[in-house]
Amino acid sequence: ICHKKGKKGTYVLKSFTQKAISAHLKHGDGYPGDPYPGLDGSVFGADCSPVVASPVPLCGYEVRTSEALNFLDGGWGWEAVQGAKIVTGGGFELTGGPAAVSAPVTPNSTWAGYTFRNYEYGWVVQDSPDGNTSYGSHVFAVFSVMPSGYEIVTSPEMAFGDGGYGGWSCPEGKVVLGGGYVADAPVAVSAPGTPGSAWPHYEFGADEYGWVIRDAEDDESNTITVWTICADMPAGYEVLVSDPQELDDGAYGGWSCPVGKVVTGGGFELAGGPASVSVPGTPESVWGDLTFLPGEYGWVVRDAEDGFSSPGSAVHAICTDRCP
Repeated sequence: ICHKKGKKGTYVLKSFTQKAISAHLKHGDGYPGDPYPGLDGSVFGADCSPVVASPVPLCGYEVRTSEALNFLDGGWGWEAVQGAKIVTGGGFELTGGPAAVSAPVTPNSTWAGYTFRNYEYGWVVQDSPDGNTSYGSHVFAVFSVMPSGYEIVTSPEMAFGDGGYGGWSCPEGKVVLGGGYVADAPVAVSAPGTPGSAWPHYEFGADEYGWVIRDAEDDESNTITVWTICADMPAGYEVLVSDPQELDDGAYGGWSCPVGKVVTGGGFELAGGPASVSVPGTPESVWGDLTFLPGEYGWVVRDAEDGFSSPGSAVHAICTDRCP
């Protein structure tokens, strides 16, 4: 194993009895390939020196859907998992209109008067308080075993002018797995920011990832907090943006991951207003006239039925490899 020489010494490869190895591992020693103490993103090399860790696929991957939920106007719902998994992304399928909140649930967080347990992750949604209920709706959440470097970062509350943009970035060296928002009113854009991508309010740096939000144009300002889910880059990681899609009022659009990859999160850029659906597409699921093939993953969006079409819109999908 890689054994530390002295309190501030380097690590050297050394042999111990099996009984002694257990004690050494408890005190910070490790095998080649294990995380190197104090160096994020590094592991013990063959000679016990620190080396950059190779990307690994997401393990324990699953997409979960809530039971049918009857949202009152401005009502809340969620899907959560208890145990050894974290959330990478999520979304909503609302029958009565857009969402004012679509955000990750974290341990010990409180939403609508309910406090989640200290080992519970998930996704929470609030129906926009617009005079419409959303009976028979669903919340979607994507889960996996915690990847290296996993963290959820949030912006402060930010004031958005009508149709204004804002966003929040991952820490340096990390990529975005998913994101969301907590707002007073609907949004027209909720999408990943990628290296070099240019938005009206900001251009991302050469290695910078994050999440971007735009307030829906409705003659009202908005107060929004941006949530960004970040981690070290998993194996097979890529962020895809659809070709421009001409979405009629209430129409569905979608975009798929490459064959063999799964979706961790995704989002939308709608030209004509907010979304009533923004969810992971899963094998053999059907959305309007979109049907996913066996083994196919991606992201699905529906333009909210509000009397406005959304020509030139885009669907975003964040894809990665998964463990066998």
